[in-house]
Amino acid sequence: MNRIITDLQDYARPVKTTLVEVDAADLLNEVLSSFEIPATIKVITDIQPGTNIKADRSLLRRALTNIITNALQAMPDGGRLSIKVQRGEKTVQIKVIDSGEGVKPDVAAKIFNPLFTTRAKGTGLGLPIAKRLVEAHEGNIKLTSELGKGTSILIELPLGHHRRGS
Repeated sequence: MNRIITDLQDYARPVKTTLVEVDAADLLNEVLSSFEIPATIKVITDIQPGTNIKADRSLLRRALTNIITNALQAMPDGGRLSIKVQRGEKTVQIKVIDSGEGVKPDVAAKIFNPLFTTRAKGTGLGLPIAKRLVEAHEGNIKLTSELGKGTSILIELPLGHHRRGS
């Protein structure tokens, strides 16, 4: 119950970012080390060296933790979790891909809606919070999924971060 209340409060409160230079490899290693990853899941990382992001480290860590939690839960019998980070001309892309069962299109359309869940013990706030945190960085988040093959979540963060309204 406390987790639901905390998640609801986090979802409802305004997001304030404190931007610093964040090394994507360090951040992802930090996030991954916080999980007990089952032996049945193989983790593959492909991080372009020297990829730094102007971000709020704790908020981006929370968003990635929520996304990776969902990916791991999508593979109860094991599988492959791939995380790719690439720097483009104007954005840094972080892609989290699981080899789970995937989600139906009608579910995918609701996945970022608050309180929508397909899990018996889920709060339905993990991915909506991740979306809010990515958007607070003026980034975008997109889910693609194929039944029987898995799900991919793409985060795009701008290299030149400008505050809205300034």
